[in-house]
Amino acid sequence: MNEKKPLLAFLITCIMVGAAVMAALPFASTSVSARSFTPMFQRGMNYVSWPPDFDSNASNASLAALKATSTGWVGIDVFWYQDNISSTSIFPTSNSPSNESVATAILRCHELGMKVFLKPMVDPLDGNWRGEIPATIAWFASYGKFIDGWASFSQANSVDLLCIGCEFNGNDQDAVNWASIVSGVRQLYTGPITYAANWNEYQSISWWGLLDYMGIDAYFPLTKVADPTVEQLMAGWSPWVANIQAWQAFVGKPVLFTEIGYRSIQGTNENPGDYVTVSPVDLQEQANCYNATFQEFYNKNWFYGFYWWNWETNPSAGGNADTGYTPQNKPVQAILTRWYSEPWDRGNIPNISPVPVIIVSAGASTVLFIALAYLIIRKKIRTPQGAV
Repeated sequence: MNEKKPLLAFLITCIMVGAAVMAALPFASTSVSARSFTPMFQRGMNYVSWPPDFDSNASNASLAALKATSTGWVGIDVFWYQDNISSTSIFPTSNSPSNESVATAILRCHELGMKVFLKPMVDPLDGNWRGEIPATIAWFASYGKFIDGWASFSQANSVDLLCIGCEFNGNDQDAVNWASIVSGVRQLYTGPITYAANWNEYQSISWWGLLDYMGIDAYFPLTKVADPTVEQLMAGWSPWVANIQAWQAFVGKPVLFTEIGYRSIQGTNENPGDYVTVSPVDLQEQANCYNATFQEFYNKNWFYGFYWWNWETNPSAGGNADTGYTPQNKPVQAILTRWYSEPWDRGNIPNISPVPVIIVSAGASTVLFIALAYLIIRKKIRTPQGAV
């Protein structure tokens, strides 16, 4: 019997399987953007309206105060809702700003010389987190209509950057459906796009190559130290920075912190995303966290900006007795202004992702591994008993 024939047939089968695996991953292989794109550093701030009053005189005054901090980009956050994490209907409520009021805020930002990052978001009304919304065909169909509406709105209102999703930990590994979302948005909006991945999820997303920026909601815990110094906070940033830098080199996209923030409370650095814990006011820890973060990222040429959480439409928000996130009317506002007055020069990152090469290599490695395993097993089976 010719023993080479089964081996040859097996190798051909492996190659076909590997090709099928690679064919099932078209998102990376088509991820090299054909459009011209030059990343811009973004001195940003998330801008929220609770209750919705983006078109008020107070909002106009608040935006003028924000401009005075040398902020150059305003992340306008728009909230729509669904009943619970299993719902598939997405809708506005009385807490959602009208399209007209959002358009007014965009116009005001542009009049002040600030660019606009529009961030539509979806929250369950039952108190669960949007990161628990599962991947279902019906939900993606509903979400596609939602984000396509805002893509058309962004095109009509000269939005400078659009976020296509935020912190969907429960479904953002579904590359097929998110590729479809991206495709739909690209047909309606010609500006750059990003996705706001949660700090513990950004490395699980395989479709970064379809976007222009890699967005991270950067609520990374920094230390377990009470009243940490700036130096201790910078040391706490170090492992996270190394991970982000390594992933950025893999993805090949400029990095944005689509959200980052610290409350003015004791212990804010230990769990920055905790917005409910009651703790004493600590203006110094908030200030130290800002200072450490600015220092840590100032010279990282792959890093393209912050969107701090958050600035409110009320120009009198914040103050020295406030325990929330806003830097308004607190000592940290001066720190923000000083750092945003720095040049933040950046070298351009080529918008060509190495992901396709790596995925192809992964497919080839799979084929070779299967073939090698087959040869080893075959050799063991053919080895006579008692052989050394």
